[in-house]
Amino acid sequence: MRVLLPVAFTLSALILVPPPIRSEPPQAAPAVPLKTDVEKAKLIAHLEERIPALMKEADVPGLAIALVRDGELVWHRGFGVKNSKTRDPVDDTTVFEAASLSKPVFAYAVLKLVDAGKFDLDKPLNKYLPGNFDVDDDRLNKITARHVLTHTTGFSNGYTGKTRKMFFAPGERFSYSGDGFEYLWKVIEHVTGEPLDHFVRRMAFEPLGMTRTSFTWLDAYDKSKAGRHNRIGEPTGQGKPPPERAKQGNLFRLHTTAEDYGRFVIATLKGTGLKPETHKLWLTPQVRVREGGASSIDRPEAKPVPDVAWGIGWGLQTTKDGASFWHWGDSGDSKAFVVAFNKPELAVVYFTNSANGLSIAREIVAEAVGGAQPGLDWLDYERYNSPRRALFKLILAKGATVALREYRANDSTRPAADAITENQMNNMGYDLLSLKRVDDALEVFKLNLKLHPDSWNAYDSLAEGYEAAGDKATAIKNFKKSLELNPKNENAVEHLKKLEDKTGTNPPAPAKPPAADPSEGVGAFLRGQMQRLRIPGLQVAVVQDGKIVHLGAYGVANVEHAVPVTNETVFSINSATKSFTGVAIMQLVEDGRVDLAAPVSRYLGGLPREWQAVTVRQLLSLTSGIPGISVEGGDEAAAWAKVQTLPMEFAPGERFGYSQTNYLLLGRIIDKLQGQPFTRFISERQFQAVKMPRTGFGDSADVVPHGAQAYTTLQSIGGQYRRTDTLKRRFDEFPPSLRTAAGINTTAEELARWIIALQQGRLLKTKTSLTTLWAPVALNSGQPSGWALGWPARVRSEHRAVAGIGGMRSAFFVYPDDDLAVVILTNLSGACPEDVIDEVAGHYIPDMRASTGFGLPPAIKAVHIELTKRGFGHAVEVVEDAKKRGAKVELPEADVDAWGYRLLNLGHVKEAVEIFKLNVHLYPKSANTYDSLAEAYETAGDKVSAIAHFKRSLELNPKNNNAIEHLKKLEADSAKSNSP
Repeated sequence: MRVLLPVAFTLSALILVPPPIRSEPPQAAPAVPLKTDVEKAKLIAHLEERIPALMKEADVPGLAIALVRDGELVWHRGFGVKNSKTRDPVDDTTVFEAASLSKPVFAYAVLKLVDAGKFDLDKPLNKYLPGNFDVDDDRLNKITARHVLTHTTGFSNGYTGKTRKMFFAPGERFSYSGDGFEYLWKVIEHVTGEPLDHFVRRMAFEPLGMTRTSFTWLDAYDKSKAGRHNRIGEPTGQGKPPPERAKQGNLFRLHTTAEDYGRFVIATLKGTGLKPETHKLWLTPQVRVREGGASSIDRPEAKPVPDVAWGIGWGLQTTKDGASFWHWGDSGDSKAFVVAFNKPELAVVYFTNSANGLSIAREIVAEAVGGAQPGLDWLDYERYNSPRRALFKLILAKGATVALREYRANDSTRPAADAITENQMNNMGYDLLSLKRVDDALEVFKLNLKLHPDSWNAYDSLAEGYEAAGDKATAIKNFKKSLELNPKNENAVEHLKKLEDKTGTNPPAPAKPPAADPSEGVGAFLRGQMQRLRIPGLQVAVVQDGKIVHLGAYGVANVEHAVPVTNETVFSINSATKSFTGVAIMQLVEDGRVDLAAPVSRYLGGLPREWQAVTVRQLLSLTSGIPGISVEGGDEAAAWAKVQTLPMEFAPGERFGYSQTNYLLLGRIIDKLQGQPFTRFISERQFQAVKMPRTGFGDSADVVPHGAQAYTTLQSIGGQYRRTDTLKRRFDEFPPSLRTAAGINTTAEELARWIIALQQGRLLKTKTSLTTLWAPVALNSGQPSGWALGWPARVRSEHRAVAGIGGMRSAFFVYPDDDLAVVILTNLSGACPEDVIDEVAGHYIPDMRASTGFGLPPAIKAVHIELTKRGFGHAVEVVEDAKKRGAKVELPEADVDAWGYRLLNLGHVKEAVEIFKLNVHLYPKSANTYDSLAEAYETAGDKVSAIAHFKRSLELNPKNNNAIEHLKKLEADSAKSNSP
């Protein structure tokens, strides 16, 4: 298993990756004199010759550097390429990732706020911003800005859980922490009322002339930003955030140039914009760092480093050359470094687009400014000419067999300091696997095991090498040995599951090619939906024949912190909670406590007279006519009093009407009959019965362990919700009395287990009860209401379904006749997974795929099938030909419109456009047909046609607010794109 650097997990691109923790202090590099007497022209000429050579030796594709002498920016220059594939050159305007070089800039902006009398470094932060910052520790009350800026908060450097942990009391010792800076970032935004980028731009970027610097992604960066590269020189992307995050400021994502940052270094040297006493404070040591690396959360015994301290946002060092400040930046595949001597105002800053960028830091600094660098000694990054890198290059040149033989030949004479560690050897093997040099990787892994025979990880990595080579039997053998040494090795467990499934003792004879795995198609389809609808995170579970046959987790649970979705991530299911309430009532029916046909007045007294005859069945199916309750300001009692004064919306059973009051009453029935809160009854009889440990009740005000942050792109336009280009956080409030209607949080896997338990009779005792639960409730007219008992019902001639649907972000469908169920949970309101679940089911039941016309009215289905043969561009022609042949073609406007939107929801934009064109052809005087076609053109990116058709819709219906709002946006976008 590849061993990552400490705490470099999924936030490695956001929070600085610290160097490895060491048990022994590093050896100080020999210092060279300060370059104060070297003539500027000669120094620059030397650097222009030396830097490309260093870059070549270290496999660094691109670098930008700025040099400050006597407090002036005397030189800045770009070298190499932005991208090793495209070979676009780096120049003076190339933008790089600054990583944690952002922290001194942020500290400067905060100090200016202090000078303005608007902020106090020593006032507890939660006095400015109330709340617990996801921390369950009273010591949070003591954290100040000074603690954050000096890395003495007690936080770690990045966390993946729902709750942050404090490892020591604030001010106790130094331990590098991005979490602390994130806390202060949120506080400053609250205090100033400004987004991060606006605040720092006003305080620093604009006053200091840092014109190409930003905490947000600027459009110009598409061309000017250097791409990242891994240790073997492969491009790993530009680091551009997804569209919904591109304009959101991120403290750990500073984009800048060497020239711009050089200006900031000069401002630091001179104290530009700060009071003299504040400037002095900025560069005054506050705390000594600890031996062994940047993190000391679990090393209280680590000794302070004599010459290295931390000031307000800067690392500080004092040597015979005088005082200097410094910082490093490491976002994985891009790295940076800066150091500046206070006197004689001498500094260098450089940025690279490579994971190897800090391997040449000592050389760059020595050649550019000189002087002792205890900060670099403390960081102790691997050098570009290290024994590991030398061996790796030898393997690439001669192959592992020869190279390792030469390496081992020097074992007896090799100094201990030059020995390659287990982790270095391990990662070298993985680098070779990345280059598809599997045989060489195997030789490296074998040697590592020989040198470290008691290491579980050496066996694990060798097993992965054999797996890559196709030797499954040997892979299994080594994974098992790894598990013997470390029974908690989850990597080995997962690989063994996969390998032993594929190497069963009685594999079937290959009589015919295996069928395609439906799960692969599901994953590809859902990833496409996520990209099209900009869904941050998603889980899926598929149940077939009483077993979970597919689980998937995609994207991020939290956009701001890039926390990935896993199968353990918890999502809100909003109104799909009603399905659980339906099961709860049916359990009481089986217990003889409730009669579905009984009036609600049998169970609850004091209700308005008009409500009393409503039956329990009508409450569950939302056919009661009882008016809806609206809780404003959290005052449930006032809302309850008010709703009882409202008239009935319709006679009971007359029609369907969505009203949460129905489920409030059902909750009160459970409370009264059970003598306990309905939440406890549902938890005991369902969550605990099925073993759903992550499932519970709550809303956005509650701390939900492993909970996904909710987002939305929806905006109310013309009385309807429409998707926009803006991603916003969504905060849901589910009053306690209404949590029978909405309020459950769970995972796709636990929902799938709940569905299986329901079908297998572990929640309801009889099949009759389950049939009753899922039977569509009829209206007084005999027509179906569209709902069963807490479950929306998809009534159709084939593949009927019952569902749980909530918040336009979560849904599950059960297909009782097909022994199939699909669960999709997302954290985007507007994802509407209920629109695509049938298509997911179609990967397991092919005749349910949209391409077959499944679910369409018969006449439209016939046209759909014909168009799949002839092409949707022939839609009008197909319909008119049928009419000429005398066929009776009934294509109601609403059905055609729904057909078009179904295609649009599935991402078939071109086909949708053609269907909406057909509707315009059939109903040329309908404002809505033009409006729908306009929306399809807008989705397709054809703004001109969209504008024309929205205008035509307005001519036919001047009150079409939807068209008005869309036109405002489209015409504003057009004006912006046409401006010089």
